[in-house]
Amino acid sequence: MLRLLITLSAPFALLMAQDRPFVGQVVDEAGTPVAGAEVTLTALAGQVLAAAPPHLVHATSDDRGRFRTALFGDLDYTIFAIGPARADGRRQVGPVHAGMMGAALPTIVVDRWRGATAWRCGGLAAWGEAAPRRGRARLQSSPATVFEFDLAADGTATLPALPVGIALFELLDAAGQVLWCGHADTAAAGLELPPPTTVTFHVVDDAGKPIAGALVEQRTTALYFADLGQLTEVHGAHWRRLGKTADDGTLAAAIASNPAEWVRPFRVRAAGHAMGIAAHLGAEQGFEVVDARGDRDADRAHLHLQLPAARALGGALLQSAERPLGNQDVTVEVVYLLPLKNGGSVHVPLLLSARTDDAGAFTITDAPADFHLARLLAPPSLTGPRDARLPPLLADVQGRVDAFPTVRLDQLHTVDLQVVRADGGPAEGALVVLVSLERRRWFVEPWDPRYRLDRAGRLRFCPPPGEFLLFCTDGDASAFVGTAGGETRLDLKLEPMPSMTVRVVDDDGKPVPQAQVSVDSYGAAEGTPVELALGAVATSWVARRKPCLADASGVVRFPCLGAGAVVFQLRARAGERASGPFRLEAGADLTVTLERAKEQGG
Repeated sequence: MLRLLITLSAPFALLMAQDRPFVGQVVDEAGTPVAGAEVTLTALAGQVLAAAPPHLVHATSDDRGRFRTALFGDLDYTIFAIGPARADGRRQVGPVHAGMMGAALPTIVVDRWRGATAWRCGGLAAWGEAAPRRGRARLQSSPATVFEFDLAADGTATLPALPVGIALFELLDAAGQVLWCGHADTAAAGLELPPPTTVTFHVVDDAGKPIAGALVEQRTTALYFADLGQLTEVHGAHWRRLGKTADDGTLAAAIASNPAEWVRPFRVRAAGHAMGIAAHLGAEQGFEVVDARGDRDADRAHLHLQLPAARALGGALLQSAERPLGNQDVTVEVVYLLPLKNGGSVHVPLLLSARTDDAGAFTITDAPADFHLARLLAPPSLTGPRDARLPPLLADVQGRVDAFPTVRLDQLHTVDLQVVRADGGPAEGALVVLVSLERRRWFVEPWDPRYRLDRAGRLRFCPPPGEFLLFCTDGDASAFVGTAGGETRLDLKLEPMPSMTVRVVDDDGKPVPQAQVSVDSYGAAEGTPVELALGAVATSWVARRKPCLADASGVVRFPCLGAGAVVFQLRARAGERASGPFRLEAGADLTVTLERAKEQGG
């Protein structure tokens, strides 16, 4: 059995009144319209509300290859199409397209014929009765779209005609939890499940006494996005329950090691105790063990955890002084830092849940004892005063504290934004990004709000605390302003954006169509806080677009976004020819000559 899983959360179903129309056309590689194509659009709601589930929309093309649907107004979608099945079962498919969905009619090309694919997962025999019998494919460029399939006892399966590209294949145990996952091209013949490895967990309290009944879990999937188009911190993370400790505080569990995962965390939870975190760090050779022993060369088959007594982290959520928000689900994110031998650390983000009582108060009791960066996320069902959009973060605290400040929604500041295009018309559907000027990062983060303008080019929102950059773009034009957040109204006009141009040629000076240009790294020169915040937006934007394919003239253009302080390190490749890294400054043009790879003697 194979089915496409579709998830639409109730809060977003209620908010569809804020949708916007979206039309497009599906054509084949010759430009001929394709009727009856199945079109899927997906967006991670974490772009706006960090704890919200994804939003999926489906449509079918008509006789002219056209389709029409409505999208939730604040999200940025990826899109792909699969043509109707012929008599032999083969269907036309294409790649997943990501990026801005402006007012122009997008054309979706389906350029390859595919039928149902024979696929096989090897290595199941070593797992015996614990071997997975189900799996699912999650498209890397559209991770909210999931195809589920059955696995036979010999590991064989039949996959549908999947879009072209890389997918994350997840193998599920008998309880429906992710046992193991691996990346592969959707055209690959299969994957190999590693044999089971036994790890024994030793769990004690802060007095060294064994803790019985402690729940041990392994993180088996962690989907991260660090770009402007699809971005959420922990959406898609799966923790597999390995079991509970015995009276002596031990649990022996079989796990599947994943060489592709450099960080393999485990967490342990027990009533009345803080959460314990342990991990394997590094490649198969040269592992570091991070647990309560502090011995990095310890046997990785034994992980020791010492759980101190729980220390509550609380807060309160109120609509107003007279109206507490009782019986409300709240989500808190904390970060645990895994220490490295070199003195650095690795972040492990954790989502913790609670429910408010009649007074609007909530308490988190199972956070790790030495967590960092506690953040109270905005529930997706809430709005601010005058129906203003809430920022993803309602509150955050620095250091180890016992409580968040009380949040009163009626006291939040609101801003009315109006944006017009260069011709004076409303900038319908344009993207708005708010980036903090005080705690700026290199990339736009999940906690930097992103919204879409309505049909009138307007937006009412609650700004984040402190000074911030407001950046708006429709993909071709942009506008920005730095503000301290005291304004009640902002008016902006979009202006055409300059672009950075890379021209790719061979050693004869001829253009190289379809050459791939990708961003390796980025940096920001000295500048004002606004310029550096623009740099964060620009680097996120360009990173989202990698790799870019050169057009028929060998040209790739990157939007500049008005950020002149950013420097990009890029690489170019086409077949056996490659070049890079090379330096490109915002607003500049560059010609790159690809050189044929030289054979190495030995």
